[in-house]
Amino acid sequence: MARRPTPTPTPRPGRALRTTRGSIGPIGSGPPNGHETWETAPSGYGKFEPEYICLVHIGFGPNWTLTVNHASFPGKLDKPARVARAVEIFETKFSKPGGGSYEFQDPTMGGYGPYPWQKTYHQPHRNVDSTTFDDLLFANRTEIFIFIEHPQVVLFPKEKMLVPTTFASDGTTKTDSNESFFGAEHVTDAELKGLLGKGKMMRLENYVAKANGSKIKTPPEKYSLNIGFTIPSGLGPMMVVVDPDTGNGMGYEP
Repeated sequence: MARRPTPTPTPRPGRALRTTRGSIGPIGSGPPNGHETWETAPSGYGKFEPEYICLVHIGFGPNWTLTVNHASFPGKLDKPARVARAVEIFETKFSKPGGGSYEFQDPTMGGYGPYPWQKTYHQPHRNVDSTTFDDLLFANRTEIFIFIEHPQVVLFPKEKMLVPTTFASDGTTKTDSNESFFGAEHVTDAELKGLLGKGKMMRLENYVAKANGSKIKTPPEKYSLNIGFTIPSGLGPMMVVVDPDTGNGMGYEP
């Protein structure tokens, strides 16, 4: 059966919107570009002990607008503590006036307030945090937590929710084979705590590594990962695929 066309949102000023134009086709079709993100990293990569956690907030506005906000925080914690910290920071964000529209970079969230763990990390020529996908760069091992803010969102199964694609969203740029992203899984409802009912969260390990597990240095690698989920619409469940192009961001923090 042919898929129903997906409405094209109009981004708000200052917000970036990536579409699936130029990706590998319907999500999950065709050969993967390198390793699947749900796989466990090869043994040569060593234990995953990230320097940072990166929080990505994807929301929806009127007329199919799509918003994004992401920032990175210290992440030298064990696996249960990392998700607890991510949820805690998101809960703080949603507790502020404006809820999800309240950005991480606000002074009470960005290292100026009373909580040292809330310090976001500057990249030398970029913002403390970002409201586009253009600054989604990494130079050290980072666990990424992606929160989709919609009360009725349904994440794809872990085998399909984060798919490496062969081309970037411009349809012409060849992306690098995935040798860096592993361990994709859903965050459970029990782990969501105060976020339960606001949306769903996924997590992903970024080793910033080449095929042998060695750290990427230069030149930067470029990746494209389709983020897949469904939300309700007037025509029934609608599949949404968000396609941020990401790299390791050589020389930047994180």
